[in-house]
Amino acid sequence: MKLLSIIVPTYNMEAYLVRCLDSVTNKILPNTLEVIVVNDGSKDKTWDLIKELSEKDEHFIGIC
Repeated sequence: MKLLSIIVPTYNMEAYLVRCLDSVTNKILPNTLEVIVVNDGSKDKTWDLIKELSEKDEHFIGIC
């Protein structure tokens, strides 16, 4: 069960996305935390980064 959801809206954030997500999380995430990253039609590779993160770490959820 997730107790805390952090929602991060993105648009053309390819250059900053990893740094942004690092700032709201740390390296050891509790099982009760989820980070929902919402892509708003980016023209760069933001969505590719979101997909990669969500495949590697179950705490991240990508929405396009």
